[in-house]
Amino acid sequence: MGFDAMFFGRMDAEELGERIHNKEMEWIQRPASQSLGNEVGILFHVMNDVYNSPGGFCFDITCGDPTFQTDPTMYDTYDADREAEILDGYFTDLQGNFVEAGSDLFQVFGMDFRMMDAWKNYRNLDSMIEYMNKKYPEKWHLQYATPSNYIDAIAAMNRTWPIKTDDLFPYQSSPSCYWTGYFSSRANNKAQVRQGSSNLHAANSIYKTLLLDKNLDQELADQILAAKSNMLDQLGIYQHHDAVSGTAKQAVTNDYSARLSEAMAQNNKAQSSAFNFLIGQPSNFTNWELCERTNGTYLDCPISHYNLTEGSQVVLSIHNPSYLVATTAKIALPHPHFTVEW
Repeated sequence: MGFDAMFFGRMDAEELGERIHNKEMEWIQRPASQSLGNEVGILFHVMNDVYNSPGGFCFDITCGDPTFQTDPTMYDTYDADREAEILDGYFTDLQGNFVEAGSDLFQVFGMDFRMMDAWKNYRNLDSMIEYMNKKYPEKWHLQYATPSNYIDAIAAMNRTWPIKTDDLFPYQSSPSCYWTGYFSSRANNKAQVRQGSSNLHAANSIYKTLLLDKNLDQELADQILAAKSNMLDQLGIYQHHDAVSGTAKQAVTNDYSARLSEAMAQNNKAQSSAFNFLIGQPSNFTNWELCERTNGTYLDCPISHYNLTEGSQVVLSIHNPSYLVATTAKIALPHPHFTVEW
């Protein structure tokens, strides 16, 4: 995958307890070791307390924790010495979760729906860093850093890491509390992602042919590229861990669904224009329209929008984007009075 390391906050409670006891909160994960052997490995790092700030040190407007006040003339709010002692104890405990005492530590500040007020957060973090470095110059040196900075620092120590080859599922956050419902929750939304992916794949098989055609006009090219870009955006957004999993709030889930639905509608219009360019329009023909249902009735398809009378003609084109050749297709008709010609 190209990763040097992966940081995450949740793992099985029993395994987490065992790892804390054995000081194995970091290890080398060897995925598919039976086939890939020992040549492939990623450093896994379990963050302390999911990805929360240390308790009592959330400085956002959404929290009730006190500010890190370092001015002793602020009699009502000055408490930097006590706060620093608490943080010192926290880092000492965190240090005990890893094999080598005295090594670098990685601590995040924030959480879901935090960092609403960046100025307030960073003003307090600046004060905290400066105060801790002055109070504990021989013990701690706090600084802003990225995960890459941390990985570079511990890589230079030439450690020997524990090895893990199996996965981290199922996830038990507490006794008899397993996180497994998201594999099947909100099935309609999961199906929509599959349908959207299929829609984009089918369209791409047409678009790639058109975009290489020197006779393609710029307007149609722009329509195709805009539709494809929107589909990629919305399908990408749907990969959020609270989106396709079905664990978002209902209003947010509705928004994911609406955005992908609108993107598919835009993409269907672009496919229609692409069909017009590729195979033209039969006589007395307005435009190609896509029937999205593969197992519905004619009422699910655009044909239901028209008042078909005796002598009306309907032209149907079937596009198979798969590399597997199919020579037959099953088509549902509204009644037996249609004459079907191949």
